[in-house]
Amino acid sequence: MSANHSFPTPPHVLRTEQMNGGFTKIFIEESGRPFHYFSEAGDKYAHDHPFGMTSHVVIGGYVEEVYTITGPGEWRMEVFERLPGTSHRIEARSIHRIVRLLGSHCLTHVEPGPPEIRWGVYDFRPDGAYHRWPEESDEAFRRVGWYTT
Repeated sequence: MSANHSFPTPPHVLRTEQMNGGFTKIFIEESGRPFHYFSEAGDKYAHDHPFGMTSHVVIGGYVEEVYTITGPGEWRMEVFERLPGTSHRIEARSIHRIVRLLGSHCLTHVEPGPPEIRWGVYDFRPDGAYHRWPEESDEAFRRVGWYTT
């Protein structure tokens, strides 16, 4: 069989969403609980989510940075390694970014909760945290004065 051979999509896969070059969401049947497939860590900026979720690492694993804005111009960052067979909670206002995969790929199963907030994109710089909305360009980053969860 040649490398160009394609297979039909299995009937239980409802749809896929290509989020970027290394991140695909895979929706299976009617559950509304997507699988996230990563072939590379591609988060240039940190982000939060519109909803809280529980993430189950099925295959691979990854390293993420989790940021907390502690005051005007102040923030801290923690690094976590997410291993296969583990689960962790990500709250809607939790700001994070995946910085490295632990292997050549990673598969997680996500259980999302109800929408809570409008999600955003963050850039953490020596002089403070900056925020923009996802539809805005990088030139639109604004300094965050204070952030409460």
